Amino acid sequence: MKCKNCNTMNVPNATFCQKCGMPLYTPQKDRTPDILCLISVVLMLAGAPIRKLLLELNRNNLAYIGPFYRILYSIFEILPLVAIVLMVIARVKYPENRFAKILMWVYIIGFVVMLLVLAITILSCGFALRDCSNYYY
Repeated sequence: MKCKNCNTMNVPNATFCQKCGMPLYTPQKDRTPDILCLISVVLMLAGAPIRKLLLELNRNNLAYIGPFYRILYSIFEILPLVAIVLMVIARVKYPENRFAKILMWVYIIGFVVMLLVLAITILSCGFALRDCSNYYY
């Protein structure tokens, strides 16, 4: 094996150069957490459009899905949960991975935004119903 630092030929399967002591191989970066996070993003983004498509196909009788409709819909209903589990696995097993850290914060911020939208919706509906209560008497 040839050293990339000093071009010395070394014995096969040597881990360090005989002349300069440099490592003869570069360890490969583990891509597993990046792959887990990428799958997580795809699952998170794919769930809602596929559920909407299944709902429209079933509602408009454009395609016969039959008894499998509920099964398919349920599978795509849990995709965001699976996406979060994959992100947590990547975050726990590879705590220094930057993609997993960023994805965790994106999911947390998204969840907080959804809670805020839900709270605003509930409050606005409550105020709207309270304003309409005078018309029924």
